[in-house]
Amino acid sequence: MRQKKNMAATPTDDSSKVRKPRSRNFSEAEKAAIHEHVSLFKSLLGKKHVSGTKNKNTKKMQDEAWRKVTDSVNAIGRALRTVDEVKGTVKHTNFLVKINIQSTLNHICTVILFVHTSLYLLDKIKE
Repeated sequence: MRQKKNMAATPTDDSSKVRKPRSRNFSEAEKAAIHEHVSLFKSLLGKKHVSGTKNKNTKKMQDEAWRKVTDSVNAIGRALRTVDEVKGTVKHTNFLVKINIQSTLNHICTVILFVHTSLYLLDKIKE
């Protein structure tokens, strides 16, 4: 049986921490390039990589697609981006879109409920 390692936190000096400098925000041109190239590879990038599938090269193909997307962003020349930065931006953008859709749906449901209640009350008043 495995013995758990002592995971107690050791005190650290804040001055010893080396922080990675924050990269520049993505420009509108970079965002447009990401959107354009991700939409080209949408069917490939949306696949889940599962070992044992018919095509065992899915992960390699996805990595190549992400590299091409990153190369297109870097061709704009504003800042040198990594694949992880581009993936993170796509993930964050998709998250914001989902939040926006959910907010819109909640608003629509509220309006429908209001209209339904108003019509119900009008019918009761007419009776």
